[in-house]
Amino acid sequence: MEANNPDVRELTMAERVQSIVNYCMYDAAEVGDSLEPPIGAVCVEGILANYAFEPNRLIERTDEIREILDLMPAAFHDETASFLGLCQDRDGNCWAEQDVADLLVTLGLAVRMVRFVLPREMWGSFAGEMPYLSFHTGTGRKYQKFTPEKDAEENGRSES
Repeated sequence: MEANNPDVRELTMAERVQSIVNYCMYDAAEVGDSLEPPIGAVCVEGILANYAFEPNRLIERTDEIREILDLMPAAFHDETASFLGLCQDRDGNCWAEQDVADLLVTLGLAVRMVRFVLPREMWGSFAGEMPYLSFHTGTGRKYQKFTPEKDAEENGRSES
């Protein structure tokens, strides 16, 4: 970006999340007429929708995803917190609506930095029937580095 150009501005955090999702998803030329995700896709069931991401593009953006997750409230990192609190950052500023916060959760799930505390079938017991989440962006025992091979293995898909 050119710093002297008044028409150029930095993206908001919500725009960054949307940009990462758009970059990491397969485009129409890669999918063709198929309704199935391509072999090797990282498939994620988010809160509001399902996504299929291209694994190498996810790897390219993993550090940026971690950086954004680290800006979220400490409760998500230290213990667990409700998805309903994810529309605010760690400083209490509203950064997104729930649909974009869900995109961040989906990216975090895809790169193994976000976990649902309980399965979807149990979300009805939570306020607003929304899940509680736990973020794991460090290198401790809770964090497992994302690899396309690990994703395929855990989800019973072949890379061939």
